[in-house]
Amino acid sequence: MSKLAKFSIISFGAGFTLMAFELVAARLLAPSLGTSMYVWTSVIGTMIAALALGYWLGGRLADARHHTSDIAWLLLLSGLAITVTLALTALILELVTRNIGDPRLQGVVAALLLFAPTSLVLGMISPYLVKQALKSLDNSGSTVATLGALNSLGGITGTFATGFVLFDFVGSRTTLIVLTILVIALSWLLVPKQDWIRRVAATVGIIILLGMYLPQNANADIVVQLDTSTPHYDIRDINYHGILSRGILMGPYGLQSGVSKDSPDDLLFTYTKNLARVTAAAPSHQHILILGGGGYTLPEYLGRLYSSSTVDVVEIDPKLEQIATKYLDYEALPNVRSFGTDARRFVAQANPEQYDIVIVDVYSDYSVPFSLTTVEYAAELSRIVKPSGNVLVNVIGNTKTCRPYLAAIHQSYTSALRHSKYLPSSHPDPQIYQNFIGIYSRQALDWTANVNGVIEPDLSNGTRLTDDFAPTEKLMQQCLNSAMRRR
Repeated sequence: MSKLAKFSIISFGAGFTLMAFELVAARLLAPSLGTSMYVWTSVIGTMIAALALGYWLGGRLADARHHTSDIAWLLLLSGLAITVTLALTALILELVTRNIGDPRLQGVVAALLLFAPTSLVLGMISPYLVKQALKSLDNSGSTVATLGALNSLGGITGTFATGFVLFDFVGSRTTLIVLTILVIALSWLLVPKQDWIRRVAATVGIIILLGMYLPQNANADIVVQLDTSTPHYDIRDINYHGILSRGILMGPYGLQSGVSKDSPDDLLFTYTKNLARVTAAAPSHQHILILGGGGYTLPEYLGRLYSSSTVDVVEIDPKLEQIATKYLDYEALPNVRSFGTDARRFVAQANPEQYDIVIVDVYSDYSVPFSLTTVEYAAELSRIVKPSGNVLVNVIGNTKTCRPYLAAIHQSYTSALRHSKYLPSSHPDPQIYQNFIGIYSRQALDWTANVNGVIEPDLSNGTRLTDDFAPTEKLMQQCLNSAMRRR
C-alpha cells in the first residue's frame, strides 16, 4: 500500500473519530447537565475551538519536524485522550455540577476538560498528513483537496454510523472504546517497525487503562443505561414518596416517567393523575391524542379506562415503546396506537378536527422543544382538535418567578385556543414551583367547574414565541434557577 493511500485512510479515520466523538460528548453530559441547546452549544463551540488550535499547533510542529512516526504518536495520544475521558467523566461532571451554577458555564467547563484535549490532538493530525503527503507544489492542490475530502467523508460516515447504528447497539461509552481501538489500529498503519518498542508499550498501556474501565453502574439504583438514536435514558429503581417504583430519566432534573412496582397499572405521578382527571371530566374523550409517550403509563391507563376510545401516542423515539415494555411493564392495547415520529410533524400532517382531546407532555429533560411552543405550532394543533375539543398541556413553573415562561406558553396556546384554565398539580398556591395542567379550547370551559382546583391566573403580556424567535430555554432556565435557589 502506498504512503498516500495510508494517509488517506488515516484522514478518513480521523474525521470519523472526531464526529463520532462529538456526538458521544453530548450524550455523556446528558445525565448530569441535560440535553438543552446550552449543552450542544458548549460541546460544539469548545470542540471547534480546540480543533482550530490543533490545526495551528499541528502545522507549526509539522514544519519544524519531518517524522512520519509523529502521526502514529498523535493517533496513540488521541486514543489515550479518549480513554482519559472515559475514566474522568463521572468525577469531572460531579465537580462541575456541584461548584458551578450557570448551565452555560457548566457546559463550557465540562467540554473543555473532557473533550477539548481529544479534539486538539485529532486536529493536529491533518496538517501532519498534508506535510508528509506533499511531494511538490505541482500537486499540492489535489493532495490537500483529497485529504480534506476524505476527512470530511469520514466525518459524515462517523456521524451517521454513530447516530443510526452505534447508539442503538452499543451505547455511548462503548462507542468511545470502539473509537479508541480504531485510532490505535490506525497508528500502526504507518512505519510499524519504527520506534516499535515504545509504541508497543504505549499501546499496551492504553489497552490496560481501557480494561480498567468497567461499563457498570456506579449507583445501585440504576437498572440500565440506554442510548438510542434519539436520547440517553437512565432506568432506575427509586423510592417515590414511599412507593417502590421504577422510572426513566433523560437528564438531571427529575423523572420523565415511572411506575409503581406493586401497582404498575396505576398512575404514579400527581400530574398524570390530574391529566387523567381532567380527561374524565371533559365532555368527550372518544378520540385522544397524546404527544409524548414517556413510559407509556398514561396511554395504557387511558386505553384501559376507555376501551371503546382510540388513543394515539406520538413519541419521537420509536424504541421507547419497547423500552417501556421491557422495563416498565407496559402492555400494548388494541385501542392504543403508537407513532414513532416528531410531534410537530405529526400535528402538521394529521387530519383536521380529528381529536376530542390532545394531551401535550413533551419534554427533553426539563425543557419543551421550542417547536412545540410557538404560535405557528398552536395554529396547527388547533386545526386537528374538534371545535368542542380540548388541549391539555403539562407545563412546569410558578406564577411568580417563572411567570415570563408560563406567560409565553400561554400566549402561544391562547392565540389559537382562546379559552384557558389551569390546574396546579401539587399545591393550590400557583406561586409554588410545580406541574400545571393547562386547559385550552376554542369553546368556553364551563365543564371545568367539575374539576376541583382549577384556577385562572393572570398570564397576560407574555413573550410572543414564533418559529423564528423562541427563547424558551432562556426563559425556562431563569425559571429553573429561581426554583433551585429556593430549595
